[in-house]
Amino acid sequence: MAFGLLFAAGLTEGIGLMLLIPLLASIGMETGMTANIAFVDSLRDVLAVLGIPLELLSLLIIFFALILGRAILSYYRDTYLYRMQLEFVDAFAVQLHESFGKARWSFLMQQRSSDFSHVLTKDVFRIGIGTQLFLQAVVSLSLISAYLFTSLYLSPYLTLLVIAAGALLLWALRGYRLRALQLGKEQTVSGKAVFASVSEFMDGIKLVKSYGAEKHYLRYFKQAADSQRSKQLAFRRNSSLAQQIFQVGSALLLCLFFYLATEVMQVAVSQLLVLTLIFVRLMPLLSGLQRNYEQITHMLPAYAAAMELMQACQAETEVRSLCAEPLVLEQSITLDNLSFAYKRADSILQQVTISFPAHQTTALVGPSGAGKSTLADILAGLMLPNSGHVLVDGTSLSEQNLLTWRSQVAYVPQDVFLFHDTLRANMLWVDPEVSEKKLWEVLELAAAKTFVEKLPQGLDTVIGERGIRLSGGERQRIALARALLRKPDLLILDEATSALDHDNEQHIKDSLMRLHGKMTIVLIAHRMTTVASADRLLVVRDGKITIDNNPN
Repeated sequence: MAFGLLFAAGLTEGIGLMLLIPLLASIGMETGMTANIAFVDSLRDVLAVLGIPLELLSLLIIFFALILGRAILSYYRDTYLYRMQLEFVDAFAVQLHESFGKARWSFLMQQRSSDFSHVLTKDVFRIGIGTQLFLQAVVSLSLISAYLFTSLYLSPYLTLLVIAAGALLLWALRGYRLRALQLGKEQTVSGKAVFASVSEFMDGIKLVKSYGAEKHYLRYFKQAADSQRSKQLAFRRNSSLAQQIFQVGSALLLCLFFYLATEVMQVAVSQLLVLTLIFVRLMPLLSGLQRNYEQITHMLPAYAAAMELMQACQAETEVRSLCAEPLVLEQSITLDNLSFAYKRADSILQQVTISFPAHQTTALVGPSGAGKSTLADILAGLMLPNSGHVLVDGTSLSEQNLLTWRSQVAYVPQDVFLFHDTLRANMLWVDPEVSEKKLWEVLELAAAKTFVEKLPQGLDTVIGERGIRLSGGERQRIALARALLRKPDLLILDEATSALDHDNEQHIKDSLMRLHGKMTIVLIAHRMTTVASADRLLVVRDGKITIDNNPN
């Protein structure tokens, strides 16, 4: 449809220009050559069949009808192309987002989160502009084709000469287009630096302010912003210089065209006027085409960066099996000779063999970097070991059933993530169909019911960015309640109480006591007081289980 609209709009433009020949002739500009133009003869024959004389009034009506038709076609063409642009950019952004979401956790955790944010916002925005410029270039090319076709019909030799000269001028400007591509690559890099600076500053704003390090981050941001600005100015200078050279070259071509038309080829006056009109319309289109091509070239690195990241994510896509049998945890989770290491890194877990009995609470303790959190990630189904097996009641976890197992696991990290929304919305994120009664049940299990009832709007209270309007202990209890909505077979708490005071820690311990025996719990902690109620204590050191006994 788009190409049909482009063709129709270009055709009406060309016919409208050709119609100027008999129009000019009708007001006395007949030069003897007009009568020999086949278009005029064909037009006269068509009008004769319709009983319409070839005179000024009829020609003006036809000319106006053509202009009106072109305007209607151009409206639908522009609307359709804009919709195409929006659909393409939206589909590309969704594909990017989907590829990020489906990538393996072991891959994602090694990437810089600000790079993903930069691609999904800044780069996608640049891709949208590039798509718009590309579609504008297609429109310009359709009009240029209509003008050149009309010009070739009127004076083929003169038109071919102008085409050759214009192609030579565009070739002479190729260096500026290559420079635009290089500057586009540099701007992509500097844009990532700016985005990373802002992202890191906002993520660590509390620590930055407590250390009085605002000036340090401001200096880092200014350096990144200065670098980006210098790249943008360099591109603007490059683009502006190319445009001025093109304008001067176009003026030279116009002079050459006029001289050859009048002194060498002696083109008829009516034809010369139409050819001049075509040339005058053609030059801005060619100038715009040159400018659009430079800007598209400048945008291409953003598209390349987005595609590179998306392809990297797709290469690490998790297997999403639709026929995996449900895994039921009734006996134990067993790690059988399990080892794990990240790419190009030393082993984190080495030949671990241990069982986690179902419906018991197992505590993992040990120094930082010992492998506790990595072990928790593997138990949660976020990663598979490099060697060995994870067995759920004897069934080995694999790519085919990993997502099925993950749906039966709830995970509460140390750094709780809450949306800038109501408490209810943060809870319903896990299960949008959950009942009000169930919400209050899990809040009570998590020792959160009392303080939620005291909030100004209860469950409908907006809790701020990352839950900033709640205390640390309150955030942890909301996270625990949200996890319980999944009705998990396995509940993992990763340092969930490490940043809490004694009272808030006691609330979490009370919650765990209520859950004891109802589900399998893995508790990662530093404090021995936190794990005192566990059934079993495992000490992880240097990637191995070194002690296995009762915490008491």
